[in-house]
This record gives sequence, structure tokens and C-alpha cells, in this order.
Amino acid sequence: MSERGPSFPSFERGFSSERPRTLTEEVERAYAVAETESQREFARKILEMMYAKDRARAMAQYIATADPKDISTYRALKKIGILLIHDTVSSQDYELGSVRIRKGDSLLQLHIPPRGEQPDSPRQLLSDLTQSMQMTSDYIRLHGLKPRFVTGCTYEPLVSIAEKRHGFKAVRINIPQEWSTRVADIFHRHVDPNAEPKIGFIYSSTEAFMQKYPPRS
Repeated sequence: MSERGPSFPSFERGFSSERPRTLTEEVERAYAVAETESQREFARKILEMMYAKDRARAMAQYIATADPKDISTYRALKKIGILLIHDTVSSQDYELGSVRIRKGDSLLQLHIPPRGEQPDSPRQLLSDLTQSMQMTSDYIRLHGLKPRFVTGCTYEPLVSIAEKRHGFKAVRINIPQEWSTRVADIFHRHVDPNAEPKIGFIYSSTEAFMQKYPPRS
């Protein structure tokens, strides 16, 4: 049975009428009693930064402790195998040849979060990735998700592997060399020692993805 997991802290949480005990509560109180729009906006920006740190901390803890084989519980950000799945919508329009992803289209984004200081072997990484793709397909079916596309942004050689082995199409992205080198350095240390400083956007229709990985339930 599909279950809904807890959400991360958001800016829209309610304000307590009790006496503030922390700096965040002090700013929340300042926001609630602000007399001018400028005061309210200033307090809002401070709160957004505080909440962003809370969400990042909660996400790091979730990634470190979540059961990667549990697909029975739904959450918008879900760890499945080695992937972090984000059930979301496109924030802008994309034209990818004959394919158009429009702002507001439902997407299932795939991310590979850091896996620790000592990456597994490339062969193990590929095996884990295939298993994670299959579990993602099972997850889509189990929870009745209907994204238009499954997308991701990753590095070489995984861009080519996604094309050749997993049925994705890819668009290589030209970004400043300094940026791509920094990205590759992170992946070298935390994900894959064979990463190249080349980035690509990968995408597949959900129908094609489900045909590549037929759900097992």
C-alpha cells in the first residue's frame, strides 16, 4: 500500500504564539508582527535562508539514513537505490530537437547524491544504477505517478551510458571549464573516480522509460 512520508521544513509553517526560544522563532515572531511590508520582506528573506539550511540538513540526514530499497512510502524527494528521485514540475521551457518540455510539465528528476569518500568500482556503480532504474519504474507504477518525462543532469561517462544502456536521449551542455572541473572533482571524490568534466542533460518520455524497465508489480 502506498504511504506518504514526512515532508521537510517549509517557509509556510505556522507561527507559535508562545514565547520564542530560538533565533528562528524570534525572526518568525518579527515576521508575524511586522508593521510594514519592507519589515515583513526583510524578515521573510532571513527566514528563507534559515529554512534552506534546515532543509539541507534534513536532506543530508535523510540520504544517510533512508532505506534505499523501500519504495512503499511516497515522498516528493525519495531515495531509491543509489538515486535520489524528485517528483516535481519543470521550471522552464526546453526545446530538445522535436521534443518540448514546457514550464509546468510534470517531471521525475534523477540525481546521484554523494556516496561517501570511497566510491565503489565502476562495474558496481553500473550494476547499482541499473537496479535503481528498475526500482524507480516499480515506484512510478506503485504510486500511480504520471510524469511526462524522466530527466537528469549528469557527467561523462554516465551521459553516454544513459544513452547506450538505459534508453535516454542526451544533450551535451557547454558550461565554463572552471565549473565543469569543479563538478568533476566532486564526483571523483564522492561518486565516480572516472568522471570527466563534461555535463549532459538526459531525458526520456515516461512511456519509453517504463518500456525499458517494465514494472515488476
